[in-house]
Amino acid sequence: MAFGAVLLGLVSCSSHQPKLPASKAKSLLTEELDRQNAAGYANIPIGYFECNDDATRLSLRQLAACELITYSCERVQKPERVKKTRRVKRTSYWSSYYETESYWVNDTVTAYFVTTALTEKGRKLVVDSIPEPEPTDDVKDLRLDKEFDLSGYPEAKVDPVEFPGMASASPLEEEGMTEMPSGDEEMGEDVPGEVTSNVVVDDRSAYERAKANESVEQVVVKAYEIDVVKVRNIIVSTTPNVTATAEAVLEYSDVNPVGRIVKKVYEGQRFLEKGIEFVYYQDKKWAIKDVE
Repeated sequence: MAFGAVLLGLVSCSSHQPKLPASKAKSLLTEELDRQNAAGYANIPIGYFECNDDATRLSLRQLAACELITYSCERVQKPERVKKTRRVKRTSYWSSYYETESYWVNDTVTAYFVTTALTEKGRKLVVDSIPEPEPTDDVKDLRLDKEFDLSGYPEAKVDPVEFPGMASASPLEEEGMTEMPSGDEEMGEDVPGEVTSNVVVDDRSAYERAKANESVEQVVVKAYEIDVVKVRNIIVSTTPNVTATAEAVLEYSDVNPVGRIVKKVYEGQRFLEKGIEFVYYQDKKWAIKDVE
């Protein structure tokens, strides 16, 4: 009889253990992703710039094929010291053998200068900056953005400079001296007979001229959204606190060409996020603990 009473008490206690339904976990995770403004963004270089990476130029050409940017590329010869190798025959008193030696030569290599610009279609995807996460309710309670007017307090009237009349002067002023004019100021009128020429000869290489015109801006573009499909495999623990862990099936949505080409994600593609933590508070019930 006593054993039955103990068993009944255990069952009664366990029935009061908070449960975390999958639907509630999904709702909490969706709210957290919204708070964090979870989405995908990418940088697109816009302007005139050197780009010698084949994969990057391929991505830019693909974005141009999707009419998000315009693209052109020119090849410019660049003078450069190039390290090369060659096979040489070495002969000694007893034998001869071959070995590889390195040497440097003046050569030219091909550099690629790209010109890109956003189209009207591409400008619609541009964002000023990646949105920061919204503060949680717990952070809002602290009113960290509140500004305080300190001008009415007595300490605000205290001058931070204790001895205002003792401002340090320059060494020349302390000695009563003045600065000597610079070399340019000492020069008077042009000396008769001297001839100056305004003709400037541009002896730069084609690469140096192209490099001097380089101007590029990294534009932030939205690439995709993230949706919560389901939260599953929920494990609730009561020691030392009431917590839960789960995994979530997430899905890429609203994927545009930037998401496909730059981020390599596709509409409807799913991925698994493990180790999502929930915690049970007496005042607010279940809440998500942390999502990276």
